[in-house]
Formats: sequence, structure tokens, C-alpha cells
Amino acid sequence: MHYGAADSSDEEFGEERLIALIAENRAADAAELGAAIMQHVTQFCREDFADDATLLTVTVDSSS
Repeated sequence: MHYGAADSSDEEFGEERLIALIAENRAADAAELGAAIMQHVTQFCREDFADDATLLTVTVDSSS
């Protein structure tokens, strides 16, 4: 049994994939980034999550 976001061979999605995905989508807003992450993780796991999936993305306004 695997925990978290893992594929059928129990390989986790992991921080390296997440960091690369964030870098690829660095121009995206929080909603777009969240959707991209969930899409990629869902595909990686072949829609077989071991538990619920929760993701929080935020936008930081640095103009003030």
C-alpha cells in the first residue's frame, strides 16, 4: 500500500517533480498553478489516490 501521491510501483510524485512543475508554470496565477499540479499528480497516480487530495495555492501581491 502506498501513501500520498504515488504511481502503481509506489514511486512518489515527490518534491523534484513538484518543483519542476512549478518552474514550468511560474507565470500562472494561483488557480492555474493549482489546476496544473492536480492534473499532473492525477495523471501520475492514474487517478488512484490512496487518500483525499488537498492542495492550497496562494497569490502574494508584492507591489505594496
